[in-house]
Amino acid sequence: MKDSGIEWIGEIPQEWECTLLKRHCQFQTGSTPSTTNKDWFDGNLDWFTPSDFNESYILEKSSRTLSILAKKDGIATIIPKQTVMIVGIGGTAGKIGYTIHECSCNQQITAILTNPKLHYKYLMYWMVANTKILKDTALYTTLPIINNQTIGQYILLVPDTIKEQKEIADYLDEKCTAIDTLIQKKQQLLTEMESYKKALIYECVTGKKEIF
Repeated sequence: MKDSGIEWIGEIPQEWECTLLKRHCQFQTGSTPSTTNKDWFDGNLDWFTPSDFNESYILEKSSRTLSILAKKDGIATIIPKQTVMIVGIGGTAGKIGYTIHECSCNQQITAILTNPKLHYKYLMYWMVANTKILKDTALYTTLPIINNQTIGQYILLVPDTIKEQKEIADYLDEKCTAIDTLIQKKQQLLTEMESYKKALIYECVTGKKEIF
């Protein structure tokens, strides 16, 4: 182990690098086509907005879409698959997700395109784990703003090889899926117990259940 030189990180494996995000990534901000041209909307190109981000981190299907014409006309910002995206403006600033197919996004979102030495999903998990650090650097007017310059100065810890990064991401995929499954089962049980409680109250107050 060695000292990372960053107080909130502490010691790190000897072979790992502590660097800035901008040294491994490029940043692309989304856009919103003019709504005066209806032909640019309601097609097959997913167009993500902050409301589409969720706890699974997977950006699979957007609530609104753009048409192929918006892409042909160069109006849509095209984001490749396996790209990490972060909400940079608004009440949900700091929300993280990643794409699984080519898509687009609006101007509240920044796409973070990694170089071949950085695994996109490892980056996603790193940012999820340290979102508070990034949000603490946000500019504030009426709403928090995490701009591209701020994102570029974000501290990044990089394992030595892309293979090791992928192994970490795969391990976290497996464990997080298991945790999400347990949470879902607990939520289902809570829903069932709440329904049972209401049914029990109803039966008692309407004389349908004998209690004496």
